[in-house]
Amino acid sequence: EFRRLSEILRNHLENLAKNAHQMNAISLTNVTSNTLHLEARFCQLNVACDLELWQEAFKSIKDIHGLMSMTKLTPKPQMMANYYDKFAQIFLASENMLFHAYSK
Repeated sequence: EFRRLSEILRNHLENLAKNAHQMNAISLTNVTSNTLHLEARFCQLNVACDLELWQEAFKSIKDIHGLMSMTKLTPKPQMMANYYDKFAQIFLASENMLFHAYSK
């Protein structure tokens, strides 16, 4: 179920990007909508790490990175600390010690 929910969220974001030119489209450059999208993705990342679904957690990290690069807005420092902490957990679980050490 969690994987399906994650895939639905990814599809919604793709549809937002495709339909950005429409008059009533949701703008990801708006600070409020971007913050809400990032908060949802961070919740998704936290749950994936709690459930030890490392592949889904990595996909969530990629989604968060995509949102940050798409909008050029910097998230709150607490969110970024959580981002790098989860990155370190993923690398530790994958036994990739070089990247784990780099992410710490």
